Amino acid sequence: MRLYNNDCLKVLKKMDSNSIDSIVCDPPYGINIQDKRWDKELPILEIWEECFRVLKPGGHILAFSSARLYHHLAVAMESVGFDTFNMLTWIYGSGFPKGCSLSRQFDRVNDIPKPNDKFRKYLKNAIQKSNYKKTELEKLCGTNGMMNHYLGKSQPAYPSLKVWKTLKKALKFDSTYDEFFKDLDKKRKRYRSLQSSSNKDQYFTSLKKGNAVTSHKPRTKLAKEWDGWKYGKQTVRPSMEPIYFGQKPPIKPVTENVKQWGVGALNIQGCRTEEMDGKKRETSSVLMDNHSFSLLNKSNQKVANTLSKIANESFFLEAKPNRAEREGVAHPTLKPIALMQRLVRLVTPKGGLCLDPFMGSGTTGIACEREEIKFIGIERERSYFNIAKKRIIQTEEKQAA
Repeated sequence: MRLYNNDCLKVLKKMDSNSIDSIVCDPPYGINIQDKRWDKELPILEIWEECFRVLKPGGHILAFSSARLYHHLAVAMESVGFDTFNMLTWIYGSGFPKGCSLSRQFDRVNDIPKPNDKFRKYLKNAIQKSNYKKTELEKLCGTNGMMNHYLGKSQPAYPSLKVWKTLKKALKFDSTYDEFFKDLDKKRKRYRSLQSSSNKDQYFTSLKKGNAVTSHKPRTKLAKEWDGWKYGKQTVRPSMEPIYFGQKPPIKPVTENVKQWGVGALNIQGCRTEEMDGKKRETSSVLMDNHSFSLLNKSNQKVANTLSKIANESFFLEAKPNRAEREGVAHPTLKPIALMQRLVRLVTPKGGLCLDPFMGSGTTGIACEREEIKFIGIERERSYFNIAKKRIIQTEEKQAA
């Protein structure tokens, strides 16, 4: 095991060409997940160029992506020389939609503004000129994570009047926004009084447990007209993640490539699974978590057996990380160990060398340790690197015991 707490491009440039058997990774999706700065952009093309260089001829690459931006990843991979295989798909049943209700928005007090670019620039410049860090300002104002909403375009919000007064004093603002925040405070109080009225149920009600639809009753003409409509890039509940599947072009014929480089084919037999009927099923391009599979089986009792057979023959069944796997791992895109084991086993020969240039919390490394595959992991973020190192070392110790 070789683990690097560094920028992956710097490490990749120092690696030998044609030295890696496989690459299995979960790179940034470029969707700004949970406002994490490392997920704001997709990996630059030069990283994939280096991955192509260090991979042996015939070596395979598997890279997770988002359903929204997968096409960018695939185009980038092909542009550096990879041959694209059929996309793998991991299906799960626990995705959460984030669409905004059009009806609710029409019923809201629409004169409460959102921060514009002018204000964001005004606040950002003041922070940069001061000696304060954002975390220090959060502590001073008694807020938690709100600075990202004051400064960013994702779920933007103006500070409260109380917070603004604190910021004004700390950052030495002039009186430019004084009247604006006084007026905004009045609007917010009026809005809160509307919500806390005895008739608030006719405006807003809380989300009922286990129910995907709120009992909000539209009151305005537009709200009634557009009741049930939502908007946003994740309005439809996400239930799958595509996995780019590519290969560095092998020497032809492939048999010669395997003789020379030890890679070029897929471990289909090793990835077959024995199902309830005792048969081993062929490897599939669809991976499904157990929750989705159980929904298939429960959809109609009369056809449960048929659905079960179809699912067993057509899908890899891999659940999302359970509580034990998640314990002490604060990573928003954690993948299940069993899933990563299946993937590294599919594309890496026994005893081969697998690379993950975006190691995160180290799940690929754990999978390689369990599969007796050598591993190189690279992670730039120090907090995640420490988590990954600890998890991989613990796995090594268990395997050795």
